[in-house]
Amino acid sequence: MKKNKLYNMIFPPYIEFLFTPLVFIPIIGNFIIDGLLVLFITFILFKRFHKDFYIRTVFVAYGLGFAADFVGLIFCFIPELANGVYILLSERLFYHFDFIHYDFVEHFFLFDKSLFIVIGFVMAVICLFFYNFFLTFGVINRKYRIKKWQRIIFSAMLAVFTAPITYFVPYEWIKGFLY
Repeated sequence: MKKNKLYNMIFPPYIEFLFTPLVFIPIIGNFIIDGLLVLFITFILFKRFHKDFYIRTVFVAYGLGFAADFVGLIFCFIPELANGVYILLSERLFYHFDFIHYDFVEHFFLFDKSLFIVIGFVMAVICLFFYNFFLTFGVINRKYRIKKWQRIIFSAMLAVFTAPITYFVPYEWIKGFLY
């Protein structure tokens, strides 16, 4: 009996929409920045290149950087969620009740989006610091005995230099780059 192979015809176009050329810029850029910073940290600690320390640290810092960026993005999307709840409530609930003034509800639910972008950026930097302090340098501390003040400085360096500054790029610029 002949076995037939099944091929997924939806997969290639889906990947094309998911990974636009603009996505590869932060992926490669973050790895280069993380790699150079960990290389710098390696030379500060050991006065030479230490391959085992570098490999154990750079990939963890790289992955946790994207996790911290995701936490910051959650805070950036809060106004969009709040506006969606506002639209849902105004259409479904407040339209039927006359005792709630519509303008009061409109001013109560609409937020300044730039404030939440700054909050998301700060939360991402804080998460980057704690991820690097406890996970990147905390786990490797058992083998290499890094001092606490060094872990604080190195975690702060990675948090500041790999901060997600692309949160502040206007969407029109990105849209203009893609189209």
